[in-house]
Amino acid sequence: AKLAEFAGAVAVHPLIEGIWGVHDGQHLPHRLRRSLGGQPRSVEDGTVEACHFDGLFGGYQVYEHSACSVFLPIESAIALTEMVREESQDLAQLHPTKLIFAMTFAVGKFLAVDLRDGTVHAFAPHEGRWIPAVSRGSAEGRCDGLLRWFGEFCRRLEDGTYEQRPLRAEVGERSLGLCLFPARGPEVSRCVTRGVEVTASCVFMPEYRGAWGYSIAFRLVGTAAERGYKTCQLTSRTWEITEEGQPPDIVNGDGVVGFFPILADGGWICNEASDPHGQCEDGQGFRDGEFRYQSCTTGGLATMGGLATMSGSFAGSLRFVPGTAAKPLGEAFDARLAPFRLHVPDFLF
Repeated sequence: AKLAEFAGAVAVHPLIEGIWGVHDGQHLPHRLRRSLGGQPRSVEDGTVEACHFDGLFGGYQVYEHSACSVFLPIESAIALTEMVREESQDLAQLHPTKLIFAMTFAVGKFLAVDLRDGTVHAFAPHEGRWIPAVSRGSAEGRCDGLLRWFGEFCRRLEDGTYEQRPLRAEVGERSLGLCLFPARGPEVSRCVTRGVEVTASCVFMPEYRGAWGYSIAFRLVGTAAERGYKTCQLTSRTWEITEEGQPPDIVNGDGVVGFFPILADGGWICNEASDPHGQCEDGQGFRDGEFRYQSCTTGGLATMGGLATMSGSFAGSLRFVPGTAAKPLGEAFDARLAPFRLHVPDFLF
């Protein structure tokens, strides 16, 4: 009834309205729910309020840019849409049938469904417009865009494309959430060089200047006897960022985001040499598992005019020293970062 009242003369298709019939959104924090004009829900059933990293539709963090999208209860979705309409004549006049159904807590990432035709859109503030978040591939009039969007998202959860892991690597398990950097599948690059495995993938961020965030991880594989060393330390890296038809943009630098990780069997060593700026909030010591970090490209490669008009790739190498940089036990070598695609995908989450 609330959605029908909000839609006015637009007949809301059951495939849209039915989503909230199955589940009426996440339990929002009390302060956020009140700001959207809603009443706090009872938590007698043990329901836990969604926190910064609990967005049902997953997220990512690049530097201080953190996005994790929560599924809004219908009451909050309507209230937020009305608030944005009051602040934006563009939404009120040019997009009167859009309903914002997901948002992040901080950075202003919005996902909306068009109540008229079921298409799903993401807001690109640097462009000042909404861009498609679901591919068009259905017969006209079926209004199944939101359902197909949900279906594709669920498929990626089931096949392991998206998995739960810390969204902010340096704070570990405290930032555990559903990560939108693909963990497997064709969008993931993987290569092993002299016992160092490098994996990487990216996510297009419509709310962040149309940039791509990328996640790169490395770890030791095999045995020390096979590799010829017990530990190795990253000293520098070289990236090759290529737009189709253009010469590559070569980027060189020391370490990665201020780290010079020392890899060891089963994990990596965090100390003053590997974390000279003290970024790890849990202090120094051995860290289980791969070393992972996130960064981003500039938004200059993305051409949003026709969407999906840009095609490119990201590749490169990471230089490691057997032993440590202070006490090398062999010649430095370059571990290959195999190319991964930079493109605007058919589905945006």
